[in-house]
Amino acid sequence: MDWEDYGEIAEALYKLYPKAPLITMSDSELIEKVIALPGFTGEKQPPSDRYASFILNKWIMIRESGTSTVDDSPFV
Repeated sequence: MDWEDYGEIAEALYKLYPKAPLITMSDSELIEKVIALPGFTGEKQPPSDRYASFILNKWIMIRESGTSTVDDSPFV
């Protein structure tokens, strides 16, 4: 898994932290959770600040829908 794998990362985070306070989660807290994921091989910092937003938005969508569907588009 790398930073571009928004859907896969969001799904893994949802499974590990189903009740995490997403609205108040800081980018630095999200980044810490991402780099600690088993199988994450990306750099310790995302290539841009947008990656944290993409992942968080996808995580929120998965939580709200109650389904884990991997789609790497941050806008789906």
